[in-house]
Amino acid sequence: MTYQLPHGYTEVDTHPEQIVFSGDEARQLAGFSPVIPEGIPADFVLQSMAVETDHRIIKLQYGTLDGSKAFTLLQREALQAFKPVPRATLGKMGDRIVEIQLPLQGREGVLSGGGAAVAAEANSIRWIEEGFEFAVIGTQGIKDLASLAQDITGTVLEIPMGSGEFTFNPKVVVPYDIETVKNEQRSVDEGHSPWKLDPAFVSQVFVGLKLSPGGIQGDYPIAYEAFKVVSNNSSQAIVEVQSDKSPVARVYLKRLIRQDLTGIWTVVGYDPVS
Repeated sequence: MTYQLPHGYTEVDTHPEQIVFSGDEARQLAGFSPVIPEGIPADFVLQSMAVETDHRIIKLQYGTLDGSKAFTLLQREALQAFKPVPRATLGKMGDRIVEIQLPLQGREGVLSGGGAAVAAEANSIRWIEEGFEFAVIGTQGIKDLASLAQDITGTVLEIPMGSGEFTFNPKVVVPYDIETVKNEQRSVDEGHSPWKLDPAFVSQVFVGLKLSPGGIQGDYPIAYEAFKVVSNNSSQAIVEVQSDKSPVARVYLKRLIRQDLTGIWTVVGYDPVS
């Protein structure tokens, strides 16, 4: 068999990856020296090291000798302040917020620039430490990945993040009808209104209707980027609205039907701007 590019088409490498054989080679391609964890469990070995050259992501692939378990450690220089994926559960390691995805949702976060191959139903933990962004990805359960992250950082991972300053106690309660919520859940299960799975998007719609009670025409009055998920334990979430135009400071949401990635979010309260 021979491979011949069809006439008029160009071959494009969407995520060029270069295998390297040492930390020094990785540094030459990525511009920084990789962190080689010392606390990896004894049954895991480093199987390969590579650099996604377009985005300067170093990828360390670990696995057991019998091939039963594997995980990937991705790392790169942090390009911006840490911003968890809106649908992610939030945890904490020391004073660092940690993003937990069960399973990974697309290639957001540290994967947003890279094209690292990810197995279906892979889970991930992502965080920033000392100017570098890390992600541990694998198909094993979150407890195993949490243990690996703790071995790398030397810090215990809290899942979910302690409530801290963000207690779930809205100043204004928003009533809801559970039968309506059940119908909305069925509609989303059938593929309609997938935005109801995103607490930030649900908050954007809620605040938008506060500003335009007659209905939203055209763009939302406050951009999606202004809605920051500050607490999410998979069953309830708090979204902070970072806009001078908003009459709402925080939105409180719950997953009333299912407490997993397929469950829709419902606004149950909010804090008005003082």
